[in-house]
Parts: sequence; C-alpha cells; structure tokens
Amino acid sequence: ALLKLYNFLNKNYSMNQYIQKEFAPTQQQQQHKQQGEDQINQFKMVMKMYNVITETCYKSCVSVHGQRKLTGEEKKCAKLCLDKLINVRNRTILRWMELGPMVEKNIMMGIATGNVQLPENLF
Repeated sequence: ALLKLYNFLNKNYSMNQYIQKEFAPTQQQQQHKQQGEDQINQFKMVMKMYNVITETCYKSCVSVHGQRKLTGEEKKCAKLCLDKLINVRNRTILRWMELGPMVEKNIMMGIATGNVQLPENLF
C-alpha cells in the first residue's frame, strides 16, 4: 500500500506540491492569522506611543529623581503634558483622515505618471 501511494505521488505530485495541497491553510485560517498579526501590530503601536509620551513627559516634568512620589508641581506638569500630547495626537489623526485619501490619490497618480506631488498644506 505504501509503495502504491509512493508511485501515485511520484506520478502526480512532487512532494512539495502534495504537502502544500494537503496542509495549506484555509482562507479562513489565513484571515484569522492576518487579523491576529494586525492586532499585534496595533498593540505594538499603542505601546510605542505610550512609551514615547511617558518618556517625553517624564523628561519635561520630573526634576528630582530618586523620590517615591511626584511633587504637586510635577503632577500638574505631567497632567498638562499628557493632555497636550494626546490632544496633538488626536488632531493629527483627524487631519490625516481628512487629507489621507487626497494624499494617497496624488501618490497613486504620481506613480502612474512618474510625478509624485504632495499637497502644500499637508502640515
């Protein structure tokens, strides 16, 4: 029986083709994998943003190192810093949502014509 299977495979498939056909992930599995990868990338992006905000506000606001608690002034500064950075982030996202489709269209047209131009009022 094993010899018949071996002969059949040799005639009809290379071993790689057989393995790819029999063990290939389904479209649903591939979509699930992509969704998982997208979620991981989104989480990484959020953590990176959190780290940048934390470090920026820490460097700007904390003047005395080695204490367990922040002073009242440091807390106030950190809150203002955090509010400001989150506001800038939100405004940037809104602006990108507004301009993104136009920029993408210009880039695609520029690629087709060999002349990529960005809008003057982008930033």
